[in-house]
Amino acid sequence: MADPQNKIIVGLAGKIASGKETVGKYLVEKMDGKKIKFSDPLRQILDILDLPDSRQNMQTLSTVVRQNFGGNVLAQAMMKLVARLENKLVVIDGVRRVTDIENFRQLKNFFLVYIDASSKKRFERCVQRKENPGDGEMTRGEFDRKDNAEAEEQIESLKKEADFVVKNDGTMEELYLEIENLLEKIHATQN
Repeated sequence: MADPQNKIIVGLAGKIASGKETVGKYLVEKMDGKKIKFSDPLRQILDILDLPDSRQNMQTLSTVVRQNFGGNVLAQAMMKLVARLENKLVVIDGVRRVTDIENFRQLKNFFLVYIDASSKKRFERCVQRKENPGDGEMTRGEFDRKDNAEAEEQIESLKKEADFVVKNDGTMEELYLEIENLLEKIHATQN
C-alpha cells in the first residue's frame, strides 16, 4: 500500500450535477491521476444485491450504512481505497458531509474543492446527462426532492469548509480556466 501522505488528494463536493464529474475528469487527465467516488462502494453493494443503482437506492443505502455503522464508515473505506492506489493524484468525487473529510484533513496534501452552480443549471445538466436511471425524464419537482434528500442535505455546508470554490455556471472554457487556476494554487502549496 502507498502512503496517502505522499499523494495529492482532492476531494470534490457540490450539489447534484454541479460539475464534479467534469472537474474530476479534467484533474485526472491533466495530472495522470485516479478518480474514485464515494458512491463506488454503494454501487458495488447494490450490484451484489441485484438492485438498480438509482440515485434513490444509493441515497437510501448511504443513510442505512451510516446510521448503522457510523457516520464516517464510507470515509474510512475511501481512505483504504486511496492507500491502495499508486497514483500521485487521487480525486475523491462525491464528498457529502464534514465527517467524510475528517480523516483526510489529517493529511498535509488533502484539498477540498467545492463546485458551485445554480439550481437551474444543475437541473438542466441532470436531465441532459442521464447519469442514473430516470434522470432523463425527471421533472423539476423530482429534482428538487432528490436535491434535498437526507444524503444531500449537508453538502452545501461543505462550501465553507472548502479550500477552493470553483464556480460552474458558465461555459466549459470558463470552467477549464477555473480548474487551471485551482491546479496552480495546489502546485504552489507543494513548493
